[in-house]
Amino acid sequence: MRNVRIRHAAEADLPALAEMKAAYMRTVYDGFCAADHLSRLGPETFTKELAGWLACSRHHLDLLEADGAIESYVVFQQTDSGVGEIVEARTTKPDEAMDHRELLDWTLTEMRRLGCTAAEIWLLRSNYRKRFLCESYGFRDTGARKQEEILGDSVQLVQYRYTL
Repeated sequence: MRNVRIRHAAEADLPALAEMKAAYMRTVYDGFCAADHLSRLGPETFTKELAGWLACSRHHLDLLEADGAIESYVVFQQTDSGVGEIVEARTTKPDEAMDHRELLDWTLTEMRRLGCTAAEIWLLRSNYRKRFLCESYGFRDTGARKQEEILGDSVQLVQYRYTL
């Protein structure tokens, strides 16, 4: 039986989180972004961004540890309109739906505690696996779309919403 715990991130976690994000981006974004952009990603690419989220009182950076190793993290915030926004969610095990659900449950509980009325997340339109995971949890496509640049490539994002 795995020993799983969810907790708030600390400054000492930043190197592991930056490495996780770099590995996640190189693996999961393969085919969505140019290979030469992905091959240059390392922990140094993301350390400042993660440190900024950790230092910002508006953002929440929480992680899931299993048997003492960090396996997933989530960054979320409450917007001025009272909606919880999942800014980013990354994992070392993209196929492990149970852990995703456990961290998502934690996040939604925290959003409710903050008084959020709903949770929103933007996902790559062409990432059907993650879209299906969110839909299976109860998130619904709002119909909103936006173009964003990720690693030099223009991608279309789809907004999903979950009523709290």
